[in-house]
Amino acid sequence: MAEHSPVTFTRFLDLPREIRDCIYELILVRDTIPIECAITNTRFPQGSGEPEYCAVPPLRAPRAHRRLWQIPAFDMDLEYPSNDHTAPKTIHMTYQISKEPTLASLGGLNLCLLQVSKQVYTEGSKIFYGNNIFSFTQDFRIPTAFSFLCDRPAASLRMVKSMELALMEDRNIRGTAQAHYPMIRRSTDSLVLQYAYHYFTELCTLLSTPRIQLRKLYLSVETWGSEGSQRVTSLQETITWENENLNGVALDTLWLEPLLKLEGLESVEIHWIFSRPRIRRMADMARKIQRHSLARKAERTHLPIKITAFHKSEKATFLVAQDPSMWEHVVLDDEEIRYVAQEECGKNEMIQAPELPRHVQWMLDISTDAYLCRCTLRCT
Repeated sequence: MAEHSPVTFTRFLDLPREIRDCIYELILVRDTIPIECAITNTRFPQGSGEPEYCAVPPLRAPRAHRRLWQIPAFDMDLEYPSNDHTAPKTIHMTYQISKEPTLASLGGLNLCLLQVSKQVYTEGSKIFYGNNIFSFTQDFRIPTAFSFLCDRPAASLRMVKSMELALMEDRNIRGTAQAHYPMIRRSTDSLVLQYAYHYFTELCTLLSTPRIQLRKLYLSVETWGSEGSQRVTSLQETITWENENLNGVALDTLWLEPLLKLEGLESVEIHWIFSRPRIRRMADMARKIQRHSLARKAERTHLPIKITAFHKSEKATFLVAQDPSMWEHVVLDDEEIRYVAQEECGKNEMIQAPELPRHVQWMLDISTDAYLCRCTLRCT
């Protein structure tokens, strides 16, 4: 009877580094890691159904070392009885990794691996922070991003290379007086960032310091405020209208200046959803980001900025957006904005429609009339 050789086990750290890195990639990388805000200890109004009453989920597991922040209860739309004198004035918030059912790719994400040993943490954290896009696109995304990044150890924070941030702007008539950025008088008819508080300037300052070496920024902006009564059906009509009515001047983006503190970015991908298109305004923002935030090189030249747009109407389903022939094109070269007809576009631009971030797809899905404009800026 043949004897079987004894089974031998190989310690994980005895494996070659290349194999260990493959294992780290398999367990720790999901391309996009969505971070959401969470309510900590808040008493909900009676009969509210608690978590179901509010769009913001409760914290799933208490954490001793996690940054907290407070927001006025009014900004959460929590309606307590007028005679309830114990109703909280503020809501305590923190952050957690999102567990949305649709994010099936996160099912196998297991950060417990980083707790195995100091060496595993050192090796694995470099892949986790360096190879994922950390996404902040849900409710109260600006304080969520600031708190999450502030809690990262210094060595881990320097490894973060890619970040996705969604901004929402509207008229400054919603929320408390301190909710939006910049804080301006209610009577001022301007578009401001919603529910940014003072965290927007702090977040931009953090991202501009040597503590973090961000290389890729995926930026999306949602603009839902009324921006004029004109009805246009194409980018060409939009450009004509803007030239005739705006005298070549873009509407100021009041919140942009802190964002321009970021420097050394290799690429910035911008998606902007409008209730009414503002091509000149987006072009102005893209040009400023290109000049201030992209990595600088000797004798650097500014490439023309190409903006593509799609109109989601009641008659046009989102599936139509997958048809490249439904996208329109404009080019910003120096100060001139030029409409580009489909037949003038290069073959590479016509091969496929752009792949959209998940939250941008969702915004288009729930909209009956919206314009999506996008562009990608890269260092030269």
